[in-house]
Amino acid sequence: METIMNTARTSITASPPTGTAPPTGTAAPTGTAATSFVPSRRSRRLSLALGLVTLAAAVPTVIDDGLLRGPAAMNGSARGTALVMVACAVPLLALGVRGASRRSLRAWPLWLGAAGYLLYNGVMLVFGTPFNHMFLGYVGILGLAIWTIVSVLADLDVEAFAARLRPVLSTRSVRGIAAARLWRKASWGYVLVSSGLTMWVLESIGVAVDQYWGHLADPASTVVAPQTIPVFAVLALIGLIPVAMFLRHLPHTR
Repeated sequence: METIMNTARTSITASPPTGTAPPTGTAAPTGTAATSFVPSRRSRRLSLALGLVTLAAAVPTVIDDGLLRGPAAMNGSARGTALVMVACAVPLLALGVRGASRRSLRAWPLWLGAAGYLLYNGVMLVFGTPFNHMFLGYVGILGLAIWTIVSVLADLDVEAFAARLRPVLSTRSVRGIAAARLWRKASWGYVLVSSGLTMWVLESIGVAVDQYWGHLADPASTVVAPQTIPVFAVLALIGLIPVAMFLRHLPHTR
């Protein structure tokens, strides 16, 4: 009997009670909410509203010759900008939302870059365009772009994003990106650089198109500079190189 009791005490001592925490150093399970990179419903709805309001305000700006009331060259430039918003920024915004909803890490810089481009040009339309019937739509673009960016940044785990992106900057193919090197040690820098490069490509396309449309509207105007059209077209192509490098090295998160 004494032998049986000693064996029972030994078994109880060796077996940890149920519900206790795992030993220190045990790896945490992957796929936690903090690093799953899934956007909130709030961010998706804000982006949907941003896209719809942009279409509602920018499409009439492009197609209605009598909507804008400024100088002909400036009207042409504004219409060219609105065209890029409709043809490039809104589809890229939708692509970013769709990809991020599917846990694609590559979609977040595209999403933020498109929203940043709409924010910048929302400012230009509100404060740089004479008052017209689409003014409230321009204000809607500006306000929704601000809150979309705030919401998306609140959803994004910046530290986890930076941890995924740090190996990219250690590769030789992107080591020459000066802007990225300046931000190598700041987690927010990875977000700003990757989304900023996307916005830079969109803005380069936008400048080339708005200068072309401004020149078409008034070939004699000195306000627009048609000689810069090929320059910004080339800058857009050059900007695609680091964007492609970032996206190529970023992993998919499922």
